Amino acid sequence: MQQALGPTLLGSIFVGAILTSTFLSSKFVYFMGFDFSLGLIVFPFTFLSNELTAELYGKYSSRRLVQIGMGIQLLALTFIGLALVLPDSPTRGSGEILRQIFGLAPRMIFASLAAYMISQLVDIEAFLTLKSKWSGKYLGLRANLASILSQAIDTLVFLLIFLGGVIPWPSFWANAFTAFSVKVIVGAVQTPLLYLGKSLIAWMDVTTASRSIIATPIKTCTVHNGNSLFDVIVSSVPTNMIREYTVLAITSKIVSLCENAIVKRETVKSKTDLVKEHADKYLGETIHGVHLTVKHGILIASAGIDESNSEHNDFILFPKDPYESARKIGESLRAHYGVKNLGILITDSHTTALRRGVTGIALSHWGMKATQSKIGEKDLFGRTMRMTHSNVIDALAVAAVYVMGETSESSPLAVVSAPEVQFTSDSTQSEIQIPLSEDLYGVLFMEKTK
Repeated sequence: MQQALGPTLLGSIFVGAILTSTFLSSKFVYFMGFDFSLGLIVFPFTFLSNELTAELYGKYSSRRLVQIGMGIQLLALTFIGLALVLPDSPTRGSGEILRQIFGLAPRMIFASLAAYMISQLVDIEAFLTLKSKWSGKYLGLRANLASILSQAIDTLVFLLIFLGGVIPWPSFWANAFTAFSVKVIVGAVQTPLLYLGKSLIAWMDVTTASRSIIATPIKTCTVHNGNSLFDVIVSSVPTNMIREYTVLAITSKIVSLCENAIVKRETVKSKTDLVKEHADKYLGETIHGVHLTVKHGILIASAGIDESNSEHNDFILFPKDPYESARKIGESLRAHYGVKNLGILITDSHTTALRRGVTGIALSHWGMKATQSKIGEKDLFGRTMRMTHSNVIDALAVAAVYVMGETSESSPLAVVSAPEVQFTSDSTQSEIQIPLSEDLYGVLFMEKTK
């Protein structure tokens, strides 16, 4: 399966910048009155790439990047140390040159390892804290403020280990000031690259990913009546999974529980009466005591009223207004995670005529287009399509509900990524709902609705 290229690209820049800056630390240049190590120009690219990783893929991914960098530097330190202690070849005579080039490299790598491990973690914590506080806005300002703090820490730790006691202290502080100033200037100059990189990588992830729908189930704690749906989601979904161009599927049952959409069993004379009361259209009873109804614009058994996985054996209704529920949670999550392209699906299971088993269906959606029009497109033989639409939200709901499970899986959430989903700032039921008079199968039960 072809994977998005963004994480690979950012990881390559991060690792390349770490190693290059380390080995260029011994090369000094003079520019505009500053005498500084060439590595100071390269090292800020580690902050740029890691901040973009945190912005697009979350804290977990950025921390993994730091761990990978630590491992690579330790490996380099080990191999360089080994090269320095192995006996020289009598025919090549390159050992002294190697010692001149890399004699200080172990100390530099150790200094760099300690400095970047601390500074990178501080940078990401500060960057994401500001992201949460400012609802994902001010990317450049967040990056620069976080970098100023982390670069100060990086400079101080690195120079204390690498040059502490080696040069006079006045020279030490002069070097520290110069190094910090160069890093801050380079970081500020990189700000346009931050915006460009975010847009470019997000575009690359969409265009280079495979056409496969990838649905990942999310386990949660047991959801009780009256719980906060926002809190359930934020505490259960790993931060790195909520990123640009993803869809969060939520089973309607936990939405109903959080909205107190339940009816105590002892207050109901019969389920049939309850179904008739809550159905938008009651079509009648079929076999096995199942009632065929229309509710919230979909053909569904028993108006969506369910008893399975009910903690106190109560009846769990459909959400009163599933589109409003999707909008509220979608806007809250976009603001919390600082993303602009996040879709919400509220899903349920349903049966299909003449087919055994249940599949997923979208009860409502928000933040994404429900369908994709194929009208006007050509088929393989040049014929123009006149009425075909792709039902995007139900296709995604099928994948999401399948991985969520139907019994005791405790996975009422799923994160879904798919190609060509069109994200918006609004969604309406009219995008997907079709009147019975226009439905191909409406004639089969239209008489029941009169």
